[in-house]
Amino acid sequence: MAFYKSERLALFIDGANLYSAGKTLGVEVDYRKLLDEFRRRGQLIRAYYYTALIENDDYSPIRPLVDWLQYNGFKVVTKAAKEFTDSSGRRRVKGDMDVEITVDMLGLAAHVDHVVLFSGDGDLTRLVQAVQERGVRVSVVSTVKTSPPMIADELRRAADTFIELADLAELVGRPPRQPQMQMATATAGVSDEDNDEED
Repeated sequence: MAFYKSERLALFIDGANLYSAGKTLGVEVDYRKLLDEFRRRGQLIRAYYYTALIENDDYSPIRPLVDWLQYNGFKVVTKAAKEFTDSSGRRRVKGDMDVEITVDMLGLAAHVDHVVLFSGDGDLTRLVQAVQERGVRVSVVSTVKTSPPMIADELRRAADTFIELADLAELVGRPPRQPQMQMATATAGVSDEDNDEED
């Protein structure tokens, strides 16, 4: 993974996409550690976080994260999510942030040397190519260690560097939380093999 201290870096985080990849891998991202890690790797110019929010929702679980990010060095870009009912009658939420990511990345391309995109969305492939045409290196963070992989093959091929999220987990992940049962058996000196209950 080639990073240079003199490089001007920018992070573009597709919040929903990164959350899905992390959840599938069992990795919970610690955004403070993520920011610190990339500040060590280069001159971090900007860190963007993109997410759709449900309007008129009394309590959105993402709201505390959005507030924390805004106070702690991230430029948070939000828009109203669209709610709809699918053909099977289930409530669905759609909040595609591709246009917002594209506008911001192209706008910043003249001021950075290296962009790190946290997304596996194949729709962003042409954006990656357009930014590269402006002389900017692009690294993409996602995962191929899930079935199916969370990154579109065309996006992975287009990137200058692919960074496996699972490999970053030690640097930017929160320690796994032990379920109560595991903690109790660990305290009692019983191994997981002796415990018949599944997590």
